[in-house]
Amino acid sequence: MPGVNDSKGCSALQVSLGLTVLLTGSAVAAAVEELPLEEIVVTAARRAQPLQDVAAAVTVVNPDQYAQGGLNSLADVLAYVPGVIFNDNGAPGQGSVTMRGVTNIFSTASVGIYIDDIPYGSETSFAEGANFALDALLADIDRVEVIKGPQGTLYGASSMGGALRYITREPSLTEVSGRISTDFSDTYHGGFNQLYKGSVSGPLIHDMLAISLSGFYQNADGFIDETSRGLKDVNGAQLRGGSAALLFQPSDKLKIKLNYMNQKFDFANANAVPFDVTTGTPTAGRYDEVAPTNTPTDIKFELAGATLEYQLGWATATAVSSYQKFAQKALDDLTQAFGPFVDNALGAPPGTNSVLLNFDITTERISDEIRLTSGNNGKLEWITGLYFTRESSSNFQGTIISPGPFNLVQQIFPSGYKEYAGFGDVTYYITPQFDTTLGLRVSHNEASVSFTGTGVFAGPDIDRKTVTDNVKTYLFNARYRPTKDLSLYARIASGYRPASANLALVDPNTGQQLSEPFIKADSLWSYEVGAKGNVAGGMFGYDAAVYHINWQDLQVFRSFMGVNVGGNADSNVLINGLETTFTVRPWKALSLIASASYSSSEVAHDDSSIGAREGEQLPGIPKWTFSFSGNYEFPLTDDLKGFLAGGVNYKGDTKTSFFGGTAANGTALVPSSPNYTIPHYTTADLRLGVNIKHFEVSLYATNLFNQYGFQSATTAAFGGTATILRPRTVGAVLTATF
Repeated sequence: MPGVNDSKGCSALQVSLGLTVLLTGSAVAAAVEELPLEEIVVTAARRAQPLQDVAAAVTVVNPDQYAQGGLNSLADVLAYVPGVIFNDNGAPGQGSVTMRGVTNIFSTASVGIYIDDIPYGSETSFAEGANFALDALLADIDRVEVIKGPQGTLYGASSMGGALRYITREPSLTEVSGRISTDFSDTYHGGFNQLYKGSVSGPLIHDMLAISLSGFYQNADGFIDETSRGLKDVNGAQLRGGSAALLFQPSDKLKIKLNYMNQKFDFANANAVPFDVTTGTPTAGRYDEVAPTNTPTDIKFELAGATLEYQLGWATATAVSSYQKFAQKALDDLTQAFGPFVDNALGAPPGTNSVLLNFDITTERISDEIRLTSGNNGKLEWITGLYFTRESSSNFQGTIISPGPFNLVQQIFPSGYKEYAGFGDVTYYITPQFDTTLGLRVSHNEASVSFTGTGVFAGPDIDRKTVTDNVKTYLFNARYRPTKDLSLYARIASGYRPASANLALVDPNTGQQLSEPFIKADSLWSYEVGAKGNVAGGMFGYDAAVYHINWQDLQVFRSFMGVNVGGNADSNVLINGLETTFTVRPWKALSLIASASYSSSEVAHDDSSIGAREGEQLPGIPKWTFSFSGNYEFPLTDDLKGFLAGGVNYKGDTKTSFFGGTAANGTALVPSSPNYTIPHYTTADLRLGVNIKHFEVSLYATNLFNQYGFQSATTAAFGGTATILRPRTVGAVLTATF
């Protein structure tokens, strides 16, 4: 059963809580800066600010410190960030990020992902923008800024839940430096894993021109076995990538940065364990799947960008331009779902035909932004800018029937998106301690799609349809800092996802179009109050926020005769939540962190369009998450230092769909898929090691107590498929710097 512990004796929660009190932390706590809170500087508001002064909930992540504990993926890291959920789709490069209960029921992202100031990914549902969240933690990343709450004024469309920014390292204009690391590990019920990373940075012309280069290669062995062919560890994956940056700074006023990044992920089968939707019991085995053939996937991502900054004296002018390309080529096995239909249509005995699906998605996107940012003068501060993006995407789906012959479906739907926007905000200091901010973004969006298909399940061809929309998003902040160690804020902000054309679904009996011709933009308003500060000279720190969100016209998949197409829910969604983080540093060598988040993300009234009852929690959102972490360092000799760390995180029960039932007016509420409630689980991490001058060695264990559980799951009438937690992995990391 999911949620059961594989190990004997005391529970993971009991032991991990003990570790937390005693020595706590995982690689997470090692990421805590040995600085007072106000000295951590971020650019979440598009200007450099102390973290404590940002009137929003922001978490800063140092990926290098996480990596020392074997936590190398975005899913690993976000498990320790309150209010943020990574929905793992079972393979590298696939998954979605949600913040504050603003879940991705539809395929358009609700969290904006950025590389520095460059937006990543597709803005359309037809290119599955929500399901390919960028995991760039293996790249040359200085920090990750997780900005919670709608960021519609500065970050635009699809940042209604928040924004996640990868801040890359700048090449050094003054000195040569580098970093090399290896990570070797072994996974229970799996095999040997290896990861190699390296980076180098330095001047080509001292104080004027510098370059940085980095690369990585990871071979992650699998831990899922395939029963029908007797194969072991079929979900292994290979990841490789690199980045380069060139920095030109001929004067104190002008800075130009060129950057390039690429990633490539390959795997033969996903982490996909079939289970009984009624009982939650894996039907093939706890670490087994049934895949009569390999279903290989190849994902490639490439980005090139240029950023220019010029100091005008009275403001900083910034221009950012980028090009990116994303491609996925995948093969999926649909025999269980559609094999019986094909056998029946051909008059063949059951089990005769296999049904595979070619699933190819590509996106090409350019974006440009220019903005002016005033200095931090403590009187009147402002930002204003213009933004443009254009993307062209394609989604091809075609079945391969063997032995057949039979044409189930061959279809392609190219899509496009354009956005023009002007934005700005103004901060006025009423007193040095109290200020207010007003922000506005005006956007014009154009989304288009066309469709061509053949086969039994193909819909009617559609000439290119375009929907245009004009959207305004707003921001209001009030911030009060009674002392240098306390910041209070209130924040009201709005966000949205763009409207879209829709695919046509026609009733084959009557010819009536069942789907709506267009999918409306969904939007939300967020109301938040928060407090950040520290006491006793930084020994105790805190960051707390309480919020309420009203979400209208939620974009969803609507089901007609068992077929899902895009649409909008009839009901609003009301979200209430809180996030807290407490830090204790009794002395310099010890850091303890405790975080908690609560999110009640509920349907406001009975809604037959999605099969939800009033008050139902949205799928994919646990109400509670907790994490405890810390790090303890101690001297062994004058040059040799040791460290010991451990941590625990908890994820509450999570639904895969709605319960459905009967509405108050007697209407049947039928969700598009049956619900299975994924049980809560707790995982723990541990690491220890030594460092001496330019070398560090650490030994670690992730999922220390070998907790078995479902990270995420999908369900259908014939059963469910779950992505399970990676079993206990024990490894060693060696890092050398120069």
